[in-house]
This record gives sequence, structure tokens and C-alpha cells, in this order.
Amino acid sequence: MQRNLGFTDRLIRGLAGVCLLFAFRQFGPLFATLLAGVGALLIVSAASARCLVYELIGVATCDRRRDPGYPGMPFGSR
Repeated sequence: MQRNLGFTDRLIRGLAGVCLLFAFRQFGPLFATLLAGVGALLIVSAASARCLVYELIGVATCDRRRDPGYPGMPFGSR
């Protein structure tokens, strides 16, 4: 899978994931588990700069011309 998340998308996902991980303590066990799972998934996608849903629908929020993790682009070239 290629990188398909830009900086802003990664920042929002990371912050939302952290908020959900801290918020899960306020709810019952079933809903808390769901919140913690979604929060962890958001943090992992933000850290890896990859989103499976975006990949399936063909969306990319990163600038592929400048992203060093995009295949076919030498690292550090801009």
C-alpha cells in the first residue's frame, strides 16, 4: 500500500485518535472498547500515512509530487 494521507489529514486523525483513547474511560465497557479500537485505528493510520478506505476508493490527500514515500520518487527529491 502506498502513502495516501497528507500532513493535515494525519494530524487530524492522530488528534482524534488520542481524544478517543482518553474518552473511552467515560463510557460503558462495550462502547468503551469500540471507542478504544477506533482511536487505535486512527492513530495507526496517522502514523503510517496510509488509509485502507482511501486506497479502496482511490483518494489521496498527500501531495504525491513532493511526498518522499511515494513509489517512483527518489527520497528527498523535490
